[in-house]
Amino acid sequence: MDKACQKAHLLVNTTPLGMAGNKDDFADFDFLTVLPEGALVLDLIYAPRETALLKKAQALGYATANGLDMLIYQAMESFHIMTGLKTVDQDKLKIAKALAEQGLI
Repeated sequence: MDKACQKAHLLVNTTPLGMAGNKDDFADFDFLTVLPEGALVLDLIYAPRETALLKKAQALGYATANGLDMLIYQAMESFHIMTGLKTVDQDKLKIAKALAEQGLI
């Protein structure tokens, strides 16, 4: 994994490791130390908003993002597919606010 990370400018976690309710997490985060400067670490998990992976990446100075935007854009696209109606960026903010108010994120 270290060899792949040395060349990666984007690292994406698509596993449930670190997700709320999942007992498993990464054994260690040593692979983060070999990422190139300026790499982005994306964890598609959105609960918790800040996973151990993201915290470690931030501590090492990498830009990070969680999966909340992915969740919201999936909801917007699903709405479009089911209704034929397009959503706009303002709807993204409304969805995020509704999720937060309900304690879902």
